[in-house]
Amino acid sequence: DRKEITEFLKRIYSVGDTPDGQNVKAIEDFLNSLTDQEFKEIVQEYAEYGIPMATPVFEGASEEHIKELLRMAGLPEDGKTVLYDGRTGEPFDMRVTVGYMHMLKLIHMVDDKIHARSTGPYSLVTQQPLGGRAQFGGQRLGEMEVWALEAHGAAYTLQEMLTVKSDDIEGRTKVYESIVKGKYMYSPGIPESFRVLVRELKALGLDVRCENGANMPCDQVKKTEEET
Repeated sequence: DRKEITEFLKRIYSVGDTPDGQNVKAIEDFLNSLTDQEFKEIVQEYAEYGIPMATPVFEGASEEHIKELLRMAGLPEDGKTVLYDGRTGEPFDMRVTVGYMHMLKLIHMVDDKIHARSTGPYSLVTQQPLGGRAQFGGQRLGEMEVWALEAHGAAYTLQEMLTVKSDDIEGRTKVYESIVKGKYMYSPGIPESFRVLVRELKALGLDVRCENGANMPCDQVKKTEEET
């Protein structure tokens, strides 16, 4: 009835905050001046075309407000209705939520996405390049990217990306020196992330030992401590 509508408007809108700038009291007086027939005609017209409402972000309609609107419209509070199978004509076992679905397009600008890096900041722990355009980071090379390069047989490209272009500290220095002198005078070394793993295992009381190409055992943990 009109009393429920006016009470609902008072809870939603403050003074002078209605869509057309009118006072809620003026709307209440207008509704009270209508006859029952005129009031029903207005309600039926809005019920047919729907009632537009603004729901700002973080300040939108609450669940109770939505349920109250559904009650005023004579609809179930849960917003669900009975749907029928178009082939058999029988109703579905469960009622279904029916309504409009809105899709909003995300605005992505190309200028905000373009990013390139030659040298830049590195992580203090892993010595790998930071991630993200905002931090002037490098391009992430995950498992699937590594598998793709392996499948194409790009062994040398993969070796560069996982060592001198990432967290091989000694190799990075030698690469820069090679570029300056114009000579190929470096070979990929041990990634710093592997040395971090060795230190973590040592902290757990595990002694990690590696063997070089000549099958000569070497204490990797001891070597790591000496180099650092």
